[in-house]
Order: sequence, then structure tokens, then C-alpha cells
Amino acid sequence: MKKVIAFKTILLTLFMTGTAWSTGVFTGTNITFHGRVIAPACVAIPTPGTPDIDFHQISTRDLYSSQKTKPIHFVIHLQSCNASVMKTATVTFSGSENLALPNHLKITPQGAGGASGVGIALEENNGTPIQLNKPTSATNLATANAEIAFNTYLEAEPQALKNSAIHVGKFTSSVNYIVNYQ
Repeated sequence: MKKVIAFKTILLTLFMTGTAWSTGVFTGTNITFHGRVIAPACVAIPTPGTPDIDFHQISTRDLYSSQKTKPIHFVIHLQSCNASVMKTATVTFSGSENLALPNHLKITPQGAGGASGVGIALEENNGTPIQLNKPTSATNLATANAEIAFNTYLEAEPQALKNSAIHVGKFTSSVNYIVNYQ
């Protein structure tokens, strides 16, 4: 009987210490990995100085007389192109649109009394206006390095011209672009 009681005491002690030692809870879950292996046609490199394009100082007198500024040229360089992967490239620009000037970028006035009454236009190098959220004309990728050239300019809103309501001050704007390969 003493052996049975001793055995029960040992078992009870083991169960009690077992529970005391297993206070941590071990749980697990699944980890899901995602990705995409691609064969890039080119590597897009912006022109030095872009993505910051500075319009510098713009005279309201020039905007009232010409309705827009002189174009500023910028280029997206495509390097290490592989014509066996893709033959051409287009660019799609997207950003906040100026409601008074369709397909022009909206400006954001900087500080109290910032600029207003104008929008930013984009055009292909040949002068074709660029529509936001639509691809540009295709550029041939026949060589290892290609350039896609564009112009941008500031244009006065029609109502701002009519009401002499172009306001001076600083502004900013931004545009995103995606190079689409075909």
C-alpha cells in the first residue's frame, strides 16, 4: 500500500510540475509568399533634374497675353533595353486633374496667397497633347538605350483669363508615370 501511495504521490507531483512548466502557448500560422518574375524590357532613368521641373518665375502679363508659358523639355531615358523582350514603349501619366482644364494637372498653392488660375499641360515631343491616364504614342526600342521626350508648360484657365483672376504665388504639382512595354 505504501508503494501505491508513493507512486500516486510521484504521479501527482509530475502532473503538477508538468503544468507549471508548460505555461507558454505555442501557436502557428501559415506564411504566404508572393512575387513575380519578370523579363524587363528596359530600365527607366529620368533626366537629371527631373522629377523636379522648375518653371521659375512666370509673369502674369505673359500668361494673360499668351495663355501659356514656353514649353520645358524633359526626357525619360530607357537603358539596357532588350528588343527581343519588347519592341515599343508608351508612357501613361496620372495625377490630380485641373477641373477647369481637362487633361492638365492641378496645382497646389503653397502658403497663404499661393498661385491659382493655371494648370500644367504635358505634351509629346512632337506637340501632341497628352491625355492623363491614357498611353502616349509608342516609341521604338530598337537600340539598347532609348529616349522618350516630352514637354510641359503652364496654361491659364479660361475663367481666370476672362475674369483677370490669375493669382501670383508659389505652387507645386506632381505626376506619376508608368512605362508600358509592348
